[in-house]
Amino acid sequence: RSDSRGACCRVGSCSRYHEGAGRSTRSAPFGQPERSRVARVSSYNGREVFAEDGRTLGRVKAVLFHATEARVVGVQVDPGSVMGVVDRKPGYVLLPDLTLTEERTAFRLAGSRLPKDSAGERALGFSWDDSVIWHRMPVHAADGDEVGTVHDVEFDPASGEVTSVRVSTGAIGDAAVGRLTVP
Repeated sequence: RSDSRGACCRVGSCSRYHEGAGRSTRSAPFGQPERSRVARVSSYNGREVFAEDGRTLGRVKAVLFHATEARVVGVQVDPGSVMGVVDRKPGYVLLPDLTLTEERTAFRLAGSRLPKDSAGERALGFSWDDSVIWHRMPVHAADGDEVGTVHDVEFDPASGEVTSVRVSTGAIGDAAVGRLTVP
């Protein structure tokens, strides 16, 4: 696959679809997911989560993956601290329970508070502690050699199914050849 910093893109007249470009409004080539149906971990992290009544419940701190499947299962929400002093326990929200606001800048959650951990654990069939955060995890080649770390992950927001992983090879490698995309 082509790197998002291809020579044609530097000119500014590019009409090709590049993995990771994300700014093009053109449709993806046949067989590739359309941009509107693919979410990125980087676009979830840091977004605010609001209750139905508009009250802020917190911010997404991490996207959580299934322990044995390439699938997003939910997010960890940091509710912030009380008066800037006492940290509150994070909440966990199942992926299907999040809805983008009309402005597409935050998430809305049905109800007036973060759900109890046990509700999500019952739905998943395992504890939130068994979920995995992929960001900055080491990535190994088939022969066992480390090739880099997970920089970003694209997934289907409806099913959580991972569509591709962006691998960073370090600052020098990223600058020299760009990040690798693993389908």
